[in-house]
Amino acid sequence: MKNLFKHSLFTLLFCCFFLSCSKDDQLSGVAPVSSTSNSLDDCSQCTNLDLNKITGSESSPSLSLVGSVTVCQDANNIYITFITGNGEKLIKTQVGFLEDPTAINPSPKYAFDRDFLASDNISLSTMTVPLSDIAAVPGNVLNIFALATVQGNGQAWAGTLSFDLSGYPHSRYFTYTVKDCTTPPPTEDGCSFSLGYYFAKPNVEWPNSTLECPNGSVILGSNTYCKEVARDIFRTSNAKTGMTDAKMAFLQASAIKLSIASGKAVNLSWVDSTTGLSVAQALAFIDTFYTGKLATPANINTKSFNTGTTNLKNAAKTLDDYIQKFHCGAIVPIV
Repeated sequence: MKNLFKHSLFTLLFCCFFLSCSKDDQLSGVAPVSSTSNSLDDCSQCTNLDLNKITGSESSPSLSLVGSVTVCQDANNIYITFITGNGEKLIKTQVGFLEDPTAINPSPKYAFDRDFLASDNISLSTMTVPLSDIAAVPGNVLNIFALATVQGNGQAWAGTLSFDLSGYPHSRYFTYTVKDCTTPPPTEDGCSFSLGYYFAKPNVEWPNSTLECPNGSVILGSNTYCKEVARDIFRTSNAKTGMTDAKMAFLQASAIKLSIASGKAVNLSWVDSTTGLSVAQALAFIDTFYTGKLATPANINTKSFNTGTTNLKNAAKTLDDYIQKFHCGAIVPIV
């Protein structure tokens, strides 16, 4: 995965005028939101940035939001995840660390890239950067550029895109402060109950009791779901459609969040080797999908509600894999 590379001035640091991206241009399921916060350690927090593609000419450039970049960290690694939507597919992802980002033509001290075939139809890719490989220690402020090449040779950058009026191009970068993380492996204290435990097992108490939800609740995205409503969503028939990605993501994220609220120290930094996502990244992606989108028993399995769910399957699988590996007691079957 790691290959030192040099970018030409044209491919790495071409200039464009900055045009703000209208919120009306946000994508379904990929616009970044604040990460889930359920840990005593802020290493469970991920940094989310817009991924904007530059289109048009140098005299009349424009930006379009094509996805997001999420930066997560544990004690040993930084994980940089590119996610695209609206049919955009990744051809190449590049990450670099700059010593002097204000130089006219800064060269990355450390650089990593990954190539894909167009036929791979890749819309999600995580790059794992060992802290030891970039000589980074807690407290260091890193100047990071994250660049994605999408089909059609479009270039998309994470963070704020700017233009220097003197005419000299500058790298598009963002800063990240290395955290002092500890990531012990999950034990019984780090386990999670399964969705079957919370949704199928009778008489299970839910946390997060409120006046509106006296029997407990769970928050997904921008909405709070009382226990009774969430269980009605679970009981929605899958006979015609099968369990949709939106429904599976809803249930798996709820199980993890309810376990955390019940006192289980779920390891949010754990990374699924098959999807490349951490638990925190999976939760953040599902929360993004459900921001401004209210699930109901009537719509959870409909085609219209499941628009833009390309990457929800990987997010739900990450949470399911964690639960299968570190579940609390026996998995409760879904019947």
